[in-house]
Amino acid sequence: MPALLPQRLGQAFSPALARIPRETKTLADAVLRCAAALSDAGQPSRCLQTAIEAAWGGVDTLTGDTTMAQIGTFTRTEDGIFNGTIRTLNINVKATIRPVTRENDRAPDYRVAANGVELGAGWSRAAKDSGAEYLSLKLDDPSFTGPVYASLVQGDNGEHKLIWSR
Repeated sequence: MPALLPQRLGQAFSPALARIPRETKTLADAVLRCAAALSDAGQPSRCLQTAIEAAWGGVDTLTGDTTMAQIGTFTRTEDGIFNGTIRTLNINVKATIRPVTRENDRAPDYRVAANGVELGAGWSRAAKDSGAEYLSLKLDDPSFTGPVYASLVQGDNGEHKLIWSR
């Protein structure tokens, strides 16, 4: 039995550390690789897609009015303050969107706060097509991976919806 050299000692105990051959060793290996490439070997099976859809709750079969990008709902008070909730996978907070006095033309019209901490700012905008007014918000926090841009638009029954985008 050959002596194990220190640099080869790991291979004796862990086959995973052994070198993987990169070139085709036999003609049969080449044929199998070619056949796998020509077949649907790289395509996910329909069964797998069905399992994923089932895990998502049958996303493609949703009916009704669903807004996937909605992260909050707000109501407007008589003095122009919006009170509501922002809900994402990581946060679930009660928030307030208050009008503020603008310091200059580029300054925000609104400030967003949650639990007494400023979370963002908002600007009054009007839709180009319909002229409908909405708020364009930029939310940011050290716990976010980046700023979240959102629009606060009027929905049904006087409720306002917070719709996010990146």
